[in-house]
Amino acid sequence: MEFLTSPVFVSQLTALGQVLMMDLVLAGDNAVAVGLAAAALPVEQRRKAILIGLAAAVVMRIGFALITVQLLALVGLLLAGGVLLLWVCWKMWRELREAATHDQAEAQKELELALAIEHGHGPSPQELGL
Repeated sequence: MEFLTSPVFVSQLTALGQVLMMDLVLAGDNAVAVGLAAAALPVEQRRKAILIGLAAAVVMRIGFALITVQLLALVGLLLAGGVLLLWVCWKMWRELREAATHDQAEAQKELELALAIEHGHGPSPQELGL
């Protein structure tokens, strides 16, 4: 009974709980998708479609989990995935930074135009189409 209090067992039990919670969320998503697909069918066909759809979802999830375990055993695949994720993050960061610079430049132009109009130096509201 000592193994029940070991930190390794507790961490593994926590990981199992997290996987089960994610699986429940995904199963709910599958149920909604299958239900929407089967909604237009007659009642007798709807029950079959829901049963077959959920069974197929379970089989596919088990298959994908087994494939994932095999792929994660490949040396370097996890590193390649991490490098790819870093590249995507870097690209997204650059796009966000460029958008912020562009937005700031547009805001500055609009402020200058508003101040010029306010002081009577800029175009009239009619010329701007306002």
